[in-house]
Order: sequence, then C-alpha cells, then structure tokens
Amino acid sequence: PGARCPTLPAILGGSLPRLASDQADAVARAKKYAMEQSIKMVLMKQTLAHQQQQMATQRTQVQRQQALALMCRVYVGSISFELKEDTIRQAFLPFGPIKSINMSWDPVTQKHKGFAFVEYEIPEAAQLSLEQMNGVMLGGRNIKVVGRPSNMPQAQAVIDEIQEEAKQYNRIYVASIHPELTEDDIKNVFEAFGPITYCKLAYGASAHKHKGYGFIEYATLPAALEAIASMNLFDLGGQYLRVGR
Repeated sequence: PGARCPTLPAILGGSLPRLASDQADAVARAKKYAMEQSIKMVLMKQTLAHQQQQMATQRTQVQRQQALALMCRVYVGSISFELKEDTIRQAFLPFGPIKSINMSWDPVTQKHKGFAFVEYEIPEAAQLSLEQMNGVMLGGRNIKVVGRPSNMPQAQAVIDEIQEEAKQYNRIYVASIHPELTEDDIKNVFEAFGPITYCKLAYGASAHKHKGYGFIEYATLPAALEAIASMNLFDLGGQYLRVGR
C-alpha cells in the first residue's frame, strides 16, 4: 500500500533499460542459433528432395530395365513334341541373336511340354519374331508366338511408353545380315528408298565381325515403311533379310 503503479504514458514513453553485456551476447547467440537451425532445415529439405528425386529416377530406370527385359522375350506354344531345342533356335535365330531358350521338360516322358520361352538380346528381335512367326508351320504344327505373360502389370505402361518413344523415329531394324556384308553395303542397298541419316551394324567383341543385325534411320517415315515392305525376306548375299521397326 502506498506504492504507485507506473502510469501507461510512463510505460509507453519511458525507455527500456539497455541490455547488459552478457544479455546482449545471449541474444546474439540466440540469433546465430536460429539462423543455423534455419539453414539446417533448408539444407535438410533440399537433401530430402534430392534423395526423393534420385529414388524416383532409380525407380524409373529399374522399371524401364524390367520392361525391356520382358520385351526381349517371346512365348512359343503348340510346339511339336518331336522338335528339339536346336530346331527352335534355328527357326528364331534369323530375327536376331538369342540369349537363351527355356523349354519345360517332363521328367516322366523325357519330352518337352510343348512350349518354350525364347529370350533375345534386344527387344526389336523379339518384336519382329512376334510379327513374323506366329502361326508359322513348324514340325507339322502351326506354332503360337506371343509376348511373354507378365506378372508385373505396371510394366505394360512402361512398355507402351517405350514403344511410343520409338515411333518418334523413322528407324528400322534389319536382321539376318550376311556376315561378309558391311555397313556401306547395307546403306547402298537401303538408300534406294530415301535419304538415310543413320546406318549402324551391331558389333560384338570383335570389331571386324558384326552380329548380323543393325539399324537404319531414314529422313522420312514413308521411306522407312517402304524399305520394310520391300526388303523384308529379300535375298541379300544368300540370306533372307528380316526387316521391321
């Protein structure tokens, strides 16, 4: 009692006491800490965003690799039980280099079960065999050739995307090329259909021996389509070319 409370004008008009040296240091440290935490938070968000981007990119790459692996395989059904693996290999080899052939064998009968999976080194070879071997008579039966069934439904969307990307190019695939023919030989033959912007044969370990297939890109789509229509099954050097997209 008797003590007077400071009036509002006194509070508003009066000046605050200056910070002591240790208090000023504490405020400076607090500002520095807040700034450091802010920078850490920004860096953390940037790192997290970068990691998420990397994971998304890796996931996309894995999906594309899985899709391409599926695109390299074909299912061959309705195979005569008298046919051996070598016959299947010889029938499908003209479309491109074969990585593996998997025939399911019955241990009781010691015969295969009438179907096989053929895996090519490249998807273009598998696609061409799909287009040209389905329904072909082999060993007295019309074989059935389809894309390998996938247990990954999400792969189909990626496959569709890859196929759409391929349509942007006027590129054709040429297989069953005689080993003694060169890139110049192929280019000289195929440029009859229009200007060629790219012609390349695939080579393996030896730089002097191609693998029997290659790619040609034309300046226009009509030229590419005409080359496919005219040169598929054309006898060049004693081998029938297989040509597709």
